[in-house]
Amino acid sequence: LVHWTLVLQEKSTGHLVAYTDITWHPEQPQLIHQENTGVLATHRNLGLGRWLKAAMLEKILLNIPEARFVRTKNADMNAPMLKINTELGFKPHIAEARWQIETSQLKFNLERTTSGQSIGKVKHLGETLQPERTLL
Repeated sequence: LVHWTLVLQEKSTGHLVAYTDITWHPEQPQLIHQENTGVLATHRNLGLGRWLKAAMLEKILLNIPEARFVRTKNADMNAPMLKINTELGFKPHIAEARWQIETSQLKFNLERTTSGQSIGKVKHLGETLQPERTLL
């Protein structure tokens, strides 16, 4: 997997204020994945996200001649990035829905759906698996 990242650094402070990145598999250079583009809240509405994403797309065109498609993701609620992606010519390719639950509801829902049975240990192919650590 090849991974490129472009960042914007504020000259006066040296702080990184925005970034964008892409990935692709060398065996499939025709398909580039535009992963993330983010701008610190204090630097938004200045066109930095648009400029940075466009700079990365130019880098793709100049350096990966085999590239035929660039895919990106976008949350429906992220109107600024939807606008940037639309203006750059991106079109919907695959739609997906991600579901969310507040952790305060988890215990109630787990108890209700498991009839009060403990599910602290999970059986899988004859083994008992327990989480070793929590990732946040």
